[in-house]
Amino acid sequence: MRTTKRRRHRGWWFLLLALLSASACSSGNSVESSADEGSVVRMAVTDLQGLEELQREFGAFVEAFEESTGLQVEFYPVNDRVAAAAALQSDQVDLVFTGPAEYVVLRERVGVEPVVAIKRADYHSCIYSRADSGITSVGDLKGKTVGMSDIGSTSGHLGPSQLLVDAGLNPRSDLKVLTVGDAVHEALKRGDIDAVGIGCHDYEEFMETDNPSNYKC
Repeated sequence: MRTTKRRRHRGWWFLLLALLSASACSSGNSVESSADEGSVVRMAVTDLQGLEELQREFGAFVEAFEESTGLQVEFYPVNDRVAAAAALQSDQVDLVFTGPAEYVVLRERVGVEPVVAIKRADYHSCIYSRADSGITSVGDLKGKTVGMSDIGSTSGHLGPSQLLVDAGLNPRSDLKVLTVGDAVHEALKRGDIDAVGIGCHDYEEFMETDNPSNYKC
């Protein structure tokens, strides 16, 4: 079920990861004012849970940030974008590193403003199935079950849903969509679902630990 590169890019110019400030929140504090007061910037990341994971994934970023700005970064763990919105609203965090879909939610709920946007190369969504499934195109998924990662995920939910729509399918009525998190690939191998819609970077990681010839993308 290969999608062309042009098609993958369609409608995805906004796929940027945004660093947001709480300057438009009810507290009225900006990143600059917070930094002036204590030289500490409190930062959260919406798709990472736990302080240990934050330190492991963003440790190098923090070192470079602190060296270039002279500010100190203090991690603030959150479980999801809802918790991030609450933390911004209650002035518990200054910056949130998040994805484009989460940014839309945060902007609507809290009124955040973007500070920095980072464009990721080859940030696309893929739909793949088992090679023996008989599925040869996205249109063949009508009446089937497709596993995706998390509700609201840009590459693992919104992107695959758009690919279905581009193929003339209604994700709500023409097929069944299950959001099963990181278990999507294993669910496909067990036969619990007929296909997977996920970020292409995740697909490539799965193929590093599996036999690519067993699947069609």
